[in-house]
Amino acid sequence: MRDVGPLSEFPELSEIVGAIFNRQFLQVRLSNGQIIKAGAFQPKNLWYVDHAGMRYVEQNPNSKSEYADRAREGTRIVWVIRKSDSQYLGRVEGDRVFMKAEAANAWQL
Repeated sequence: MRDVGPLSEFPELSEIVGAIFNRQFLQVRLSNGQIIKAGAFQPKNLWYVDHAGMRYVEQNPNSKSEYADRAREGTRIVWVIRKSDSQYLGRVEGDRVFMKAEAANAWQL
């Protein structure tokens, strides 16, 4: 994955990540007035937002991976997954956005 820049350069994505970690539930109103779905997967209580064919979901800190280790240490990590085929397209880690090279056309930032 390549680093495509700081989260602050992607206002809508920043709002989505904020909604996940602020635990907003059911609906999130973006600054452009658009309302998007949010919620939590049970029983793991992992928060997510669905928007524009993508699912943005927080890293499970209870799994066994280097990302889970970083999440347990306090790093905020959100995965971007295309809903139609469950393909991972990128992630937000801390204040940086990372995207798979082949995902540039699928994930419009």
